[in-house]
Amino acid sequence: MRILYLFAALLALFSLGLHYMVIGPEQFDPMMLAADKVSSKAMLGVLWHAVGTVLLVCFLALGWAVYAGNPAARPVGVMAGAILTGLALLYLAAGLNWHNDVAALPYWPILLPAGVFALIAAF
Repeated sequence: MRILYLFAALLALFSLGLHYMVIGPEQFDPMMLAADKVSSKAMLGVLWHAVGTVLLVCFLALGWAVYAGNPAARPVGVMAGAILTGLALLYLAAGLNWHNDVAALPYWPILLPAGVFALIAAF
């Protein structure tokens, strides 16, 4: 099952790279320019980097799980898997709710398999 932890970790890392290198310039930068208040820019920055931090922590935790293996890695795998799956469902729901399009927010097709792989590996 360590291979599933590895796949999940690599997907989290890939998503982190997309977050900052691709989606940042396409979505974050224009949102920062459109924000008219300093407090709005600060909140937007915190939320943007919170997502990046969560992806980084999940990558590191799942990387440790590859090394540790079960049963030591089980709680880490369950937590990271639940977080990644929850993020995927959040992005999917937001895309459907605000854009009526599942492709509007492109994280979920990467995060969902990462979360599922981590959860399967944990059990």
